[in-house]
Amino acid sequence: MDIKQLKYFLAVAKEKQITAAARKLHIAQPPLSKQLKLLEEELGTSLLERGSRNITLTDAGNILFTRATEIINLVESTKKELNDLNQGLNGTLNIGAVTSSISTIMPEQIKFFHAQYRKVNFQIWDGDTLRITELLKNNTIEIGIVKTPFDYENYNFILISNKVSTTPMLAITNSLLSENILSINIDVLVNKPLIMHRRYENKLINYCEQHGFKPSILCKADDIRLMLALAYDDIGIAILPKSNVDSLSTDKLRLFEIKDLYIETNFAIIWPKNHYLSNIAKQFYRKFYKQSYFLKKNIDKN
Repeated sequence: MDIKQLKYFLAVAKEKQITAAARKLHIAQPPLSKQLKLLEEELGTSLLERGSRNITLTDAGNILFTRATEIINLVESTKKELNDLNQGLNGTLNIGAVTSSISTIMPEQIKFFHAQYRKVNFQIWDGDTLRITELLKNNTIEIGIVKTPFDYENYNFILISNKVSTTPMLAITNSLLSENILSINIDVLVNKPLIMHRRYENKLINYCEQHGFKPSILCKADDIRLMLALAYDDIGIAILPKSNVDSLSTDKLRLFEIKDLYIETNFAIIWPKNHYLSNIAKQFYRKFYKQSYFLKKNIDKN
């Protein structure tokens, strides 16, 4: 079993067809089939189930798919690390950024960095904080610019800006609350079915427990529009920061501000803990740190 065979196997697993995989790999179909057969013979097990149209993985194939992906990623990151060492700062920096930072933070930082490192190019992905962390997990990007809160346990981070924004949390429903006021106390939600965004789950649970009850979370979700749709159908009461729904249509819903429950938000530059970071990425966040009004947190010492 060698790296070439693992790459061939992964290509077939992803394309689900020998012909398509051979085309992607720029090789003929017979040599590809032969390498897969040799791999199965060496491992003493069948890796692929060949159907009339598509190829699927056996249980052994699924295990190898996970391990092969890890091995290939490790090989590629090792090559990149050695290349960084030998060649210095040149290449491409892959960055993910929440949409709200694209027009406010990124242009200035890229201009500042590019002025010093002319041989560095950029690829930028945008989305919400959840999408950026997913891109980090699958190694599509090296560093991300997100909004707090996020998964602090698994990321090194630097909080950006000298100003923290606060936004109230809202209880959003069609008719599950009968109050005729614009703000409510948290105890109004006792035993009510709640629809909670995963990012704010801990905040809500802690606040409810401080007021003597455990919230009844019916549903956890990541998609705000889905949460609002469920609230409209009276499946439950959606709990969301006001800033998250300001730009969305909520005309047919009732919005109640929850007294004394706020979310503090800030921009942060993040990268995974215990993960190789290229010299380009390291220099980028260090320049970010030096050039702006940052609050330093968990920055590595390398």
